[in-house]
Amino acid sequence: SRPIPTTTLLLGLHPDECTEDILDAALEHNLSVAIIPCCLFSYLNPSRTIRRSSDGGDGKDEEVPVRDYNDFLQYLLDKDESLQLATLP
Repeated sequence: SRPIPTTTLLLGLHPDECTEDILDAALEHNLSVAIIPCCLFSYLNPSRTIRRSSDGGDGKDEEVPVRDYNDFLQYLLDKDESLQLATLP
């Protein structure tokens, strides 16, 4: 579905399984977005991966599964270079 024409911001507060959908919709429709993610549901999304430097010291990256909250944040941030991470007080 398409956001109404006057929509300028998508906001997700503890959006559970629709966290990624909110972000994808905002990116697709060039909308501002703010999300406070919660659970990453890694068992429902085994295809989510992030690139991480390998431990071999060879300077090569490897794809690793998203397994924890920090990985999930990185996965979301990797969707677009304009995204930023902020911590609320």
